[in-house]
Amino acid sequence: MARYFLRGRTTVYFVTSIANTAAPTASEINTGGTNLKADLCDFNGFLLSNDQIDTPDLATSFDSKIDGRDQVGDSSLTFYDSDAGTHPARTAMPKGTNGFLVFARYPTPATKRCEVWPSRVTFVTDQWQIGQEAAKFQIGYAVTSVPIQNATFPSGVSI
Repeated sequence: MARYFLRGRTTVYFVTSIANTAAPTASEINTGGTNLKADLCDFNGFLLSNDQIDTPDLATSFDSKIDGRDQVGDSSLTFYDSDAGTHPARTAMPKGTNGFLVFARYPTPATKRCEVWPSRVTFVTDQWQIGQEAAKFQIGYAVTSVPIQNATFPSGVSI
């Protein structure tokens, strides 16, 4: 196994429709997807967690636990803005849009594991700063159902 650096290898798509989230198709990604990697500069959230439940009893002094509800915290992607006044991410994902974020984190993603996050866009906002940095905007997401973290990325996708 070789360690690797995510930047330059990871690809993120926003796809409007996926029939089987465990195995998105190349057609779904190529025709209904927007490749977001070029201007994507930061991730926030997209972490599945579990609220464990304490289950102590009188038989022992050890407090055991069982798994409880799964949840995803607030999630967002940050993009470099364009002085053209338009941006593919803004066009593809206005507030209220439902779709799927597909995270392909491996250098050659075809047939490797990817993650599919069913999501709804909750906000699109400019980030304001006067420092020495590029203009950015942020898109927020509500994860609308259980993310598929062991989906298979299809071959034949334009990367």
